[in-house]
Amino acid sequence: MGVGGAAALAGCVGGDDGNGDGNGNGGNGNGGNGNGGNGGGDPEDQRLNYMRGGTHFPDLQWNWFGDNHNSSIKHYVDTIGGFTRSADNEQVPYGFEGWEYDGDSQVLTINLRDDVEFWNGDLYTAEDLWTFQEMLRLQNPSGSRFESIEIVDDTTLEFTTQDALNAQILYRVEPPYIWLEHGADVWQEWLEQYQDASDEDARTAVTEELREWEISTDRLVDEGLGTGAYIPVDVTDEYMDFEVHDNHWVFQGNDERFDPNIESVRMWYSDETGRSEQFVANERVDFVSSGVSSWEAFEDQLPDYWDRVVHSASTTIYKIIINWRNREYLQDVNFRRAMAAALDYENQAINTEQFQLETQTGMAPNFNRSYWGEEIPSDFIDYDVNSNLDLADEYLGRSGYTREDGSIYDEDGEELEEMRFFVGGSTWGDVAQSSAQELQQYGFPIDIRPVDRSTKLDIVQNEMGEWDMSTESHYAAGTNHPSDYFRPNSFWGWRIGPAGFGPAAEFHDQVEGWLADGETHSPYNGKPMVFDIPAEVGSEEITGDTKEINIYELHDEIRSPLSNERDQEIIRDLSWAWNYMVPDIDVVLWKNESFGNTQKIDFGETDDLGSYVDLRWPELGLARLNE
Repeated sequence: MGVGGAAALAGCVGGDDGNGDGNGNGGNGNGGNGNGGNGGGDPEDQRLNYMRGGTHFPDLQWNWFGDNHNSSIKHYVDTIGGFTRSADNEQVPYGFEGWEYDGDSQVLTINLRDDVEFWNGDLYTAEDLWTFQEMLRLQNPSGSRFESIEIVDDTTLEFTTQDALNAQILYRVEPPYIWLEHGADVWQEWLEQYQDASDEDARTAVTEELREWEISTDRLVDEGLGTGAYIPVDVTDEYMDFEVHDNHWVFQGNDERFDPNIESVRMWYSDETGRSEQFVANERVDFVSSGVSSWEAFEDQLPDYWDRVVHSASTTIYKIIINWRNREYLQDVNFRRAMAAALDYENQAINTEQFQLETQTGMAPNFNRSYWGEEIPSDFIDYDVNSNLDLADEYLGRSGYTREDGSIYDEDGEELEEMRFFVGGSTWGDVAQSSAQELQQYGFPIDIRPVDRSTKLDIVQNEMGEWDMSTESHYAAGTNHPSDYFRPNSFWGWRIGPAGFGPAAEFHDQVEGWLADGETHSPYNGKPMVFDIPAEVGSEEITGDTKEINIYELHDEIRSPLSNERDQEIIRDLSWAWNYMVPDIDVVLWKNESFGNTQKIDFGETDDLGSYVDLRWPELGLARLNE
């Protein structure tokens, strides 16, 4: 159905109460109860059934600054500039033809496709993107990454950065996350208000008004404001139906990378896990990528034509965070190595329903491939994927510790003081409980302290004298560049100063002061800030040439313009430093998993399926209806 057909149905979008007579959905055939068309007929065979929670569909609005939007279905109606393929760490243009950053001029040049159309038939041009991005920049000019944004021609813009940046990082944080958000007509009035705002208070007032402003589904469709591949044609309490935007460049055959054939999508509303589990068990959906139990829970209850089509590691790791400050033995590299060797990573993955960690590189397998040429760098110290008690005993012995009768003693024969291990928060809590128990079984003196996640976060950020271990995420949250795994200003990285998810206000002044005073270890948590590692990768002792690592300076350097070779060198040094020092202990990888109806859907190549956001993007043709 093209724009005209979708617009003609706009009066049905939302309806009076989301149902109307006989559900009013125009698409149930004889199924009756909104069950995705199970009453039979070809329309069901040609429709992709999926599910999402979040804002209830009848309450949905499409101003992404306000409440009651649903970012998980944003991609159906809007166009993203590009993707980052997680399998090979590559940025792939989509709504953009490409982009390039000049570190000398500090200009990021972005080129739009020339065939991006609104549903109303108008072309999306550089003016549309500029209007939205300039409005976004003016919301917080000093905090924006960009000093200015200029239109060059109908398909080209130049974004000048406030500071000179590493292009490898900029390419990961801007083009792949810039959305082609509606058009200039929608955002012009708000841009003018920000242009007229004289100070921060005035800008804040405009932003508060913007958050209250809504774009209804009716307006979205009636005015053809979207650029995405699918147009909402029906909304009920139970689901939202989308039909293809015929003039979208992918469905016009203008992108040889993709060959989609899914022209109709039914998005079932599921706001709770139990309902989602029923949708899967009853085959109300055609594939699943999140929000339910793992494939093993469904494997025996679904027909044979259902199968797991993605099973891979994501870029997020769950780790044991270690506070070196309060227990002298936690400052001993061999003690930490002993803990790493005592853990059974295969068992941890099973216990927590996550993906198995193979080695301590400080970053995810895709980055290992990009920077070391292999998922498991062969020269690294191997702490074993299974619990290796002999290896753990050996590491303890190197520093004079002994394990006897389920307890560990120091070189003076004194039993070690307990480590306070705080456990809390869904998967973080599962990982903490599982790993703490395993370390206890070996003999490590651990006092497990269950708390809720908010309490745990408060303790690990603000009460450094009161804890020794907990668990947190370990991932490249800010940039999708591996440097973020080692950032010194977050407990998601190699934290050396006052920080939680991000740095406290005093972080930089304190760390720079410590370094100026010659401190090599953080007074905040005891972790090393400046230290030597063996120049030879894989060496467990410093016996020859060394390389100095300054966590703060390296992290600062890698954000500035530098060559690809230097980018590679810094990340390799930081990764090897993590493997050598184990400042924290990575435990499991967050699992990418999708499974679906292989009789109805051809799911294509696993690497592609797992690399793009996931199977929610039917216009990419990564999953196609079987013909």
